[in-house]
Order: sequence, then structure tokens, then C-alpha cells
Amino acid sequence: MSLKTYAPEEVIFNEGDSSDFAYVIDTGEVEIFRDIKGNIVRLAILGEGDIFGEMGLIDERPRSASAKTLTEVALIHVDHDQFFEMIRSNPDASIPIVRALFDRLRMMNERYLEMLDLQPANVVAEAGYRLRVLPLTAEVGELVAEDGVEIQSFPFRVGREQTKGEHSPLDVNDLAFADSKPYNLSRNHFQVEKTDGKIMVRDCRSNLGTIVNGTRIGGQARDLTMALSPGDNEVVAGIEESPYRFRLIAEPASS
Repeated sequence: MSLKTYAPEEVIFNEGDSSDFAYVIDTGEVEIFRDIKGNIVRLAILGEGDIFGEMGLIDERPRSASAKTLTEVALIHVDHDQFFEMIRSNPDASIPIVRALFDRLRMMNERYLEMLDLQPANVVAEAGYRLRVLPLTAEVGELVAEDGVEIQSFPFRVGREQTKGEHSPLDVNDLAFADSKPYNLSRNHFQVEKTDGKIMVRDCRSNLGTIVNGTRIGGQARDLTMALSPGDNEVVAGIEESPYRFRLIAEPASS
């Protein structure tokens, strides 16, 4: 495995290239995209710790999408033999790979429905904004300071802390709260992500859903995503009376 640095806006590989390496992002952000009949379609923005390019090593087919840097990036290159040796000798190292595959498959399957959804015109663009999460209840305040925490990397995941007898290495939350039955929080409840040029809240198919600025997503609702608006946003995980209430403030990066 080797570490290589890339300049901003540098192409890492193009759709159709041979799949020689998988990549682990050490620092920076990478855009995964496709050129469909001359239209550039963004598939994902990945950050520190994310893995990409692994599908080509698994199925030995040409790249199905292109990748380029958005910032200065440092990437760990993993070739075919190193990739499979890592999985054989260190099963724990394969967990982020499996989770990344699940996340991408879910997002791509839902993308067709989301293309039909109407989002508010006044939404937060992924560039030019910074996002802070603040507590609206004492329960959230146990993990989040009163003046808030800035979200530095995406997706930013929120869910329920594992209880005794529960163990899933796929639960990788940035905020994990202790909840009691009947649960408001699912183990993987919602995440804040960058998608299609917007900052979105995605319900991760939780049992009760997530309420974003008064609109429910997930649970019994058809839609799974909602774009955030500039300024104050309220996110509630679970029922309307849930104690897991968050204030998400989207501010221009220059403020």
C-alpha cells in the first residue's frame, strides 16, 4: 500500500479505465460522477476514511464511474492482492468496505425515486456553507455542547447506542444516544449528507422515521430525504414528542 497526494480538481480515474486499485481517503474530499450523454451526474462526495474503487477489484470490470478530487487529497492505494489479503487476514478491516457497499447500493436504488421528488427551492448548497448541530433537548445535550458542534465530514450519522446483547460492527455513528424501550431511535437512524449539490437529511429506513422542518421522511413516509434550508432547521428522530431533537444551522462559510 502506498500514499499519494493529488491536487484539487485532479482526475483519479475515468469511467471505463481498468480497475487497478482501491483507494482509502486519508485526507480531503473526492467526487464520484458519471458523464451521461454529456450531462455530469454526481453520484457521491466522499471524505476522510471512505473507500472507493473497490468494486472494480471485486468484479474485475472496468470503472463504472469517474473520480476526481475536490480539494487537495491524500489517497492510500490498495492493489488487488493487498485488498484481498487485508480481508483475509484482518476481517475487521473489511467492515468499512461492506458498509460503504451497502450505503452506495441503497443510495443508488433510491435515486430513481428521489429524481421525482420536489425539494424546496431555497436549499443549502453543498459548497459555501458550514453546518452546525445543536441540542434542542437535554437528552441531545448530553453529547452535543450547547453552542453546537460543526459537522466536518459527511455523511454525519446519528443513531441509537448499542445495548447489552446487541452487537453490529456496521453501526458506525458520529452521535450514538442511549435510548430505552419503546425506542424512538433506530440503531442507524438518519444521516446528514451531500447529494446532488445540496446538503440533505436522509432517513436510514428507521422504524419511526425522521421529521425535518415539520415534514416526515422515512418510517411510513414514501420519501427518505429532505434538503436543508439556509439558517435554522429542526430535525426530530422518531415520533413528534421524541426527546431526540436537533437544531441544524446552515451558515455561509464566510460568516
